[in-house]
Amino acid sequence: MGLVLDDNKYYLFSRRANDKIVVYHQEQVNGPLVDESGRVIFADFNPSKRPWSVASDDSNNSWNPAYNCFDRPGKKCISFTLRINGKDHDLLAVDKIHVDLNWRYLNEYLDQISANDEVLFLKQGHEIIAKNQLAREKLIIYNSEGNYNIIDSVDTEYIAKTSAVPNNALFEIYFYYPAVIY
Repeated sequence: MGLVLDDNKYYLFSRRANDKIVVYHQEQVNGPLVDESGRVIFADFNPSKRPWSVASDDSNNSWNPAYNCFDRPGKKCISFTLRINGKDHDLLAVDKIHVDLNWRYLNEYLDQISANDEVLFLKQGHEIIAKNQLAREKLIIYNSEGNYNIIDSVDTEYIAKTSAVPNNALFEIYFYYPAVIY
């Protein structure tokens, strides 16, 4: 998780495999990003140039396209970025909060919690963010009528229904069920 303060300084909190939380921070705006011991990790770190910051500049919050994780070489991440406005901005002295999700970790987590079901995370615009093992075995097609068809070896078509999450315009829940019940 990262925080961009209202003075543009940046803090990053990252959990390691041994459950240790590592903290990176900046002493000066766009200056070096250093770890807890003061060792320079990134010489000229400008948070406003990071993919999660650029993608969120046009809105209060956004899911951002996949990018190379900053502190996990070779790994792809997606981020949810929340821009803090109004009274909360003044109270917290925080401009943006971003949460990075490693795709592999998210897919493995979905496998653990939903082994017998098909689970997908979809971004607005119908991009698949993550899915569990059962869903990875399916071919998912978004058609011109605005519906998803999920094709596998048994069912030939699924009917899709959506429901909005109350008080949260960012999320919709998609329900799928076979067009033919066996």
